[in-house]
Amino acid sequence: MEFRFWPISQLGKLNVSMLLVVLVVFLLIVDFVRKRRPRNFPPGPQLFPLVGTIVDLRQPLHLEMQKLTARYGNIFSVQFGGLTFVVVSGYQMVREALVHQAEIFADRPHIPLLQEIFRGFGLISSNGHIWRQQRKFVSATLKSIAVSFESKVQEESRYLVEAMEEEKGQPFDPHYKINSAVSNIICSITFGNRFDYHDSNFQELLHLLAETLLLIGSFWGQVKPVCCFCNFKICVSVYIYAHICMYVFLVSVEKVQIEIDAVIGQCRQPTMEDKEHMPYTSAVLSEVLRMGNIVPLGVPRMSTNDTTLAGFHVPKVSPDRCCRAVWISPPYGREL
Repeated sequence: MEFRFWPISQLGKLNVSMLLVVLVVFLLIVDFVRKRRPRNFPPGPQLFPLVGTIVDLRQPLHLEMQKLTARYGNIFSVQFGGLTFVVVSGYQMVREALVHQAEIFADRPHIPLLQEIFRGFGLISSNGHIWRQQRKFVSATLKSIAVSFESKVQEESRYLVEAMEEEKGQPFDPHYKINSAVSNIICSITFGNRFDYHDSNFQELLHLLAETLLLIGSFWGQVKPVCCFCNFKICVSVYIYAHICMYVFLVSVEKVQIEIDAVIGQCRQPTMEDKEHMPYTSAVLSEVLRMGNIVPLGVPRMSTNDTTLAGFHVPKVSPDRCCRAVWISPPYGREL
C-alpha cells in the first residue's frame, strides 16, 4: 500500500480557498436573513443577497413598478441594496398614506448620497423643524414674487407666438421653440434677461442642459430624485403632451377655444385671475396631467412611527416611496 501526501504549500492554498468559500457563503446567508420580510410586511418579488430586488435596468423605473403593481396590488415592498421601499399606488392608498397619515409619513429617508449632497438641508432632504421653516419661507416668497413670474411668462409667450407665426402655417416640430421658450422664462427669472432663440451661447447652454438631463435619466441618476433642472424638463414635456392631446381630442379643443374667446377674447393675454372663470379649460389641463403621468414617482418618504396600511404593518423608519399610478387609473378619469 502506497500513501501520498499533498505538499504543505498546496494544503495552505486549499485551506485559504475553503475559508474564503465558507466566509462568502456565511455572509450571503447573513444578508439573506437580514433582508427577509418581517411578518405581515407588504409582499413583493423574490429578494436576492446583496442586490435585493432585481429589476430590468433598461426600462424606466416607474414601468417596472407598474408591472409589480399589477402582480402584487397597490401596496408592495422592494429592496435596492440596503434600502427597503414600500411602494404605494392607487387613489385610496395614496390618500391614506399622504392625507390621513400625513404626520407619520412626513419625513424623508436617510439616503447617504442625498445626505452627502444636501447636508440635511433643502426641501428635499431636510426633516422636522428645518423642513417646516424652509417650506414656510419658500411658500411665502413664491407668493410675493408670483406677479413678476406671470409677467415673465406673458412676455415670453409673445415671442413664442411670433416664432410660430414665422412658420406661416407649415408643419414644423414645436419642440425646439417650446424648449427655448421655457428655458428663456427660467433665464429671465434667474439672470434678469432673456436670449434670442438663435443665440449661440443660449443654444450651447441648452445643449449642455440636455446632456445633463440625459445622464440624470439613467437608472443610477435617479438615485438623486430631484434636480434643479427637473422643473424645466417637466414644463417642456407637459406643453408638448398638451399639444398632442389637442390634436387627438378635437371636440375638447373646440370647447376650450369657445371658453377662451368668451373670457379672454382676442385683444389681451390671459392672466392667472382668468383661471377661476375658465373651469372647462382648467379641467382639460388637469386631465392632461393625469393622462400624461408626467411625474410618475414621488419623492421618497419615511415612516416616523409604526403604522398600518391596507392591513400590512409598516414599521418605523421604513422608507416609503409613493408611486403615482393613481393618475393613470381609469376609474378616476373624467369625460370632457
